[in-house]
Amino acid sequence: MKREVQQLWRPPYFLRDHIANEEEARDSLELWFSLPGGGAFAHADTYCEMAVSMQLQGTKRWRLGMFPA
Repeated sequence: MKREVQQLWRPPYFLRDHIANEEEARDSLELWFSLPGGGAFAHADTYCEMAVSMQLQGTKRWRLGMFPA
């Protein structure tokens, strides 16, 4: 399934002229699934890559904050 999604993925229209390496973005695809009420605790991802989040069903609540001093 991952390979099929990778072949179908296209950068969003607002990045098409600015994406430096489309193959790298396509290759770094991650799929995350959860049950109703599931989610991730506060965390920081340490990689520096473009990320796209797609919500297929339900709702998503983002909480953004600064790192403590």
